[in-house]
Amino acid sequence: MRYISVRFTYLLTLWTFSCGLVSLIAVMELVGERYRAALGTAIQIAYSLGYLLQPVIAYGLRDEFWYQVAATSPNLIFPFIVMYV
Repeated sequence: MRYISVRFTYLLTLWTFSCGLVSLIAVMELVGERYRAALGTAIQIAYSLGYLLQPVIAYGLRDEFWYQVAATSPNLIFPFIVMYV
């Protein structure tokens, strides 16, 4: 069971990273040169807030299994949202 979880986590990480990178590049090309620095900073602030929320979620969900479900469920939905935007 642990081996399947590790493989799934690896594939999910590759999928999420590639979708995030494609989204970042597409948005940076759509925005004018004047706003690129501000947009890049805003995107990094969103990632930082996600990292800050992880201990709060872990404190609320004491079980490791449910923490993994809560942490990976947005990554399962995100690529489909990107395809339709």
